[in-house]
Amino acid sequence: MMADEFRIDSHKLIFHPLRVSKWLSGEKIYPIYAELSPSGACNHRCTFCALDYMEYKPRFLDTALLKERLTEMGRLGLRSIMYGGEGEPFLHKDIGDIIVHTKRSGIDVGITTNGSC
Repeated sequence: MMADEFRIDSHKLIFHPLRVSKWLSGEKIYPIYAELSPSGACNHRCTFCALDYMEYKPRFLDTALLKERLTEMGRLGLRSIMYGGEGEPFLHKDIGDIIVHTKRSGIDVGITTNGSC
């Protein structure tokens, strides 16, 4: 494997030795990373997408409830979140506010998008 300055393709557990140590000793720990779908809507109909099998229904997470949970997850130790999943995150009308709140909760943000919104 080539050297990766930002460890994009490397294992990130080396940055959390205390959490790994607690886990190895049998202690229950909170996840470091989560993936979340703020939007169940998409502006594409890719043939390989799971939405084809789940039937397309444009659903969106409630912003106020999501922000409450993000605050809680940050307090409990979540360190990063990837917005993506069953829909296009940028179709959620409040995604900008959600991202800002996520960062304020101490959680790093990544986004999987089709980039065409």
